[in-house]
Amino acid sequence: MKRLVFSILLVSMFVVSNSIYAQDEAPKSKRVLPSNAQLADQPHNVFKVSIGPAMVFSKSYVGNPSMVYNHRWGFDLMGDLQHIWDWGWGIGFNYAFNHTSFGSEGFSVHYVGPSVVYARRLVGGLGIDASVGLGYGRFVEETHYRVYRSALARNGFGTIMQFGVEYLITDNFGIGIDTNLLTVLTKKNESELPEEEAFGVRRFNILAGLRVYF
Repeated sequence: MKRLVFSILLVSMFVVSNSIYAQDEAPKSKRVLPSNAQLADQPHNVFKVSIGPAMVFSKSYVGNPSMVYNHRWGFDLMGDLQHIWDWGWGIGFNYAFNHTSFGSEGFSVHYVGPSVVYARRLVGGLGIDASVGLGYGRFVEETHYRVYRSALARNGFGTIMQFGVEYLITDNFGIGIDTNLLTVLTKKNESELPEEEAFGVRRFNILAGLRVYF
């Protein structure tokens, strides 16, 4: 699934880039994308805050003896800061938080890291963007009882792939929807897992939120 999403992002970037070249040859009245001069006048920085449901689709081993969950719904909270140059490419910084509960058991996952971004404005206030990033992940396993709470944390490596659509309400504010594929891998602990399985969390989310342009 990760390879499929990555391929879709690359194809989307290629199609949009070709569309930009074609639009430069078209009359102004028929433009689908803004001209380079119009893009230069727009804000080049955006801050995003998004929240929504997330599905953990990696295997989860919970309890002792362990119960195996092949998928589980939780929620994600994300914050993104991006700088986009006139030609559409840019850099970003991503933070993502996930919490998934299994009754008295549960875990939280934090991800933070830089990303490469491609974003374009469309006519009518619409915009699209895609990004790929690598960063630091932290997995926190929690157990809740009436008078007892323990947390076991592990540090690891994370990746993120993102695609989003947004709409500008004003020159400085907008709303948007993102889909994200996030993975955090850590070292195995004393738990026994099949040799072909890595210790970590893979999840997919669909988030909605606010955009601030400056």
